[in-house]
Amino acid sequence: MPYELLTGDLSQVNYSSIRAGLVEFRRQIDAVQWQLFIPMFCAPVWRWFTEAAWAAGQIPTPDVPVEWSPPKFEAVDPQKDAMANLLSIRSGTMTLAEVIARQGRNPDAVLAEIAATNAKLDALGLVLDSDPRRVTKTGSAQTSDPASDPAADPEDDPAQPDAAQQD
Repeated sequence: MPYELLTGDLSQVNYSSIRAGLVEFRRQIDAVQWQLFIPMFCAPVWRWFTEAAWAAGQIPTPDVPVEWSPPKFEAVDPQKDAMANLLSIRSGTMTLAEVIARQGRNPDAVLAEIAATNAKLDALGLVLDSDPRRVTKTGSAQTSDPASDPAADPEDDPAQPDAAQQD
């Protein structure tokens, strides 16, 4: 454990040194969680619990799948972390599901929640500045793509020639 975390004494550190120390400490904690705590404590307790539930007739089989998701660490600089995640997703080095899982949440549950929220917003005709389907990163309205927008009628667009005149 870094001295600064143990004592709370930040008098001799700057932003870069504390961030570097936290990154290494968190890496060590992550290893302990995945290599010791989950396989040596969580998995046996889960196995005991499901076997007891099966023996009591509460579940049909003792083989109940489980997904371990340790709690996330709070970000030292959330904006930089978010931008790093965005770049990782856009560059194809990580998936959205991986980023969500690293936050300590279930990707399927988060995506279902996003879909439900988007459906509510659409039903109410609301466009929020945080909706990348409708608004750019700078807050401007997205231009609609006629190929993906079935509501867009090319006959209503004066820039499009009449279909009868096209040969």
